[in-house]
Amino acid sequence: AGSGVAVSGGAAPSLTACRVRSNKGAGLVVSGTGTDGTYEGNEFALNLGGGGAAFFPTPEGTSFETTANICILSGANPVFENCRVLDGRCSGVLAADGGLGQFGAGNELAGNDCYAVEVRGGGSGPTFAGCNISHSASQSAVYCHSSGGGFFDGVNIQAHSGSGAVETACGGNPVLAGCKLSNGKGPTVLCRDGGEGIFDGCQIIGSFKAGVDIRGSPVASNGRPVSAGRETNPTFRSCKIYDGKGAGVFVHDGGGGVFEENEILSNAGAGVDIKTEGNPTFRANRIFDGKVDGVHCHDNGRGT
Repeated sequence: AGSGVAVSGGAAPSLTACRVRSNKGAGLVVSGTGTDGTYEGNEFALNLGGGGAAFFPTPEGTSFETTANICILSGANPVFENCRVLDGRCSGVLAADGGLGQFGAGNELAGNDCYAVEVRGGGSGPTFAGCNISHSASQSAVYCHSSGGGFFDGVNIQAHSGSGAVETACGGNPVLAGCKLSNGKGPTVLCRDGGEGIFDGCQIIGSFKAGVDIRGSPVASNGRPVSAGRETNPTFRSCKIYDGKGAGVFVHDGGGGVFEENEILSNAGAGVDIKTEGNPTFRANRIFDGKVDGVHCHDNGRGT
């Protein structure tokens, strides 16, 4: 299916105050090294996806197609200012195969049916600064996987997702600094199956489950991890993890993680819950004002 706007081959258009809506493909596809352009005050909405679609394997051995309102591919680096990415029958933004992109303050992503932001593949790393992301689909609001990264600075992410406001997997390694993250349904931050990430000075608020859920590789029917050798080892520094209905931090099934100088408080479950070969490292954290144990290590849990 054709996209609303397709940019490639080193082109650098300026698109201002346009409405790109209801296309059978993506709203916008920007692809190729040296291809960029400036997109200001536009609305990308109600697009069905396609144009940047690709099948990718999950850790469980299945695959599914991902599409987006905006697809940034193969080294492209467009700039977005004051745009609205809304109500797509797909993801909001997909950066894949080395796709970059700059999203400054004033951009809004809301109501997309899959992920609000998906970053896939080594070298893929968009920048979001001061944006607002509101997400109520079953998938995570921000999903970085298959060595995808990105930088999120001062982004407000409000989710009602069974997966997480932010999810990393399979080498996904974004950096989030000064972000405000909340999720009314699943964990606020989910790092699984070799997912990493650096969370610096973030507020992680009011999750229905754990504020931070770190788990290792899933186990196949033969009892072996599906992705043996991958470590789930994100880093949290100077974050505030609070007001959750479950544990503040839940590390299990061989998950790890490094926690330095965080405040973990006012959670309904344990401040830190470690079990089933979970093995995180904590340095100079404050864990207080929880409803039950500060730290609960059980069922072969570990930790330093």
